[in-house]
Amino acid sequence: MAPKAVVFLSYDGMTDPLGQSQVLPYLFCLQQKGFQLHLISFEKPRALSRPETIAALCQKNGLRWYPQRYHKNPPLLSTLLDLLRMYRCLKRVQAQSGASLVHARGYIAALAALRLKQRQGIRFLFDMRGFWADEKRDAGAWPQTHWVYNAVYRFFKRRESNFMLQSAAAISLTRAGKNWLLQQFPQLPESHISVIPCSTDVTLFNAKAIQPQQQAALRQALELPETAKLMVYLGSVGTWYLIPELLQLMALYLQQEPEAYALFICPGEHAHIQSLAQAQGIAHRVRIRAVERPQIPLYLSICRVAAFFIRPSFSKISSSPTKLGEFMAMGLPCISNTGIGDVTELVQKHGCGALVTSFNEASYRQALAALPACAPAEHIRNAALQEFDLQVAAEKYAALYRAHV
Repeated sequence: MAPKAVVFLSYDGMTDPLGQSQVLPYLFCLQQKGFQLHLISFEKPRALSRPETIAALCQKNGLRWYPQRYHKNPPLLSTLLDLLRMYRCLKRVQAQSGASLVHARGYIAALAALRLKQRQGIRFLFDMRGFWADEKRDAGAWPQTHWVYNAVYRFFKRRESNFMLQSAAAISLTRAGKNWLLQQFPQLPESHISVIPCSTDVTLFNAKAIQPQQQAALRQALELPETAKLMVYLGSVGTWYLIPELLQLMALYLQQEPEAYALFICPGEHAHIQSLAQAQGIAHRVRIRAVERPQIPLYLSICRVAAFFIRPSFSKISSSPTKLGEFMAMGLPCISNTGIGDVTELVQKHGCGALVTSFNEASYRQALAALPACAPAEHIRNAALQEFDLQVAAEKYAALYRAHV
């Protein structure tokens, strides 16, 4: 029997870190479960990875990739033009492949998928990836005081209702997000919304797969003593991440631990981080590196504790930080803040970290003091297998595909 064709539509690029951590691994798993995936994505001209590298990966895994050029300027108009290109490409790929289902990742992709459904009756999954319009408003990218952005916000909130009601099924990253959606759309059955968090490749993120000699060589390259106790941050340092507050926490940790250092694994903004570390007086004990994804587990394996802070807001109840699952898979306890998706529930359920309720020194000290009571590394990793295993998430997606393809 020929594999069933599905078009996967994403406005995020596969040459970006997010595409490599949160899209391609799922699709490669789904490809092995009897589906022929046709991937349409929009690629930035200056991305972390080369397109030919991603193309080779897709070919190796049998995935058919149709990369498109992403445009950023002028604002709004460029997105509209990209949307028109997306719809044309989707229409063409669906016709060529005979796919009866479109997996729309995010709101822009859902606009194209909804249009195809309305014109040709092709079903789609609304993989919402958070409350995108509210995130734009909460972040200040769409200020309420600007009539254009206010109109754009209202447009997407209306379409959000269309996506929920006309999709074959919807996917939320968090239980907190699903509960809110069910309150807003009481006409939908509970089964219409599946919860699939940002998942982790637990085979890649596995401390037992790291050799001691690899760790020793890395410590030497980072100019760290063998006894260094590292607190690590992983990921971008953009809009939502509270880096000044995080460095205040790190400064306290370094103050309490004479052999401690801080490590930032992030693709950019290194000078900005260094400047903030200098202001805290800890720049000499901070290491900052851009690391390709396959090497990240090695870096995490030499760390003692992880930390990240995300600015709380209404929209963040729908967020599932990818880094939390990766830290847990490596057996690392993590300090984070409350008010973000299911983070509080997970940390309390599994004892895998400490929570900050306010961004002040007293709360930071309380979190640091709670670290010795965290679960051991093996327990934290087992919790990651339970909550974030990529294979479990892929099977949930596959079940949705089987039900609607």
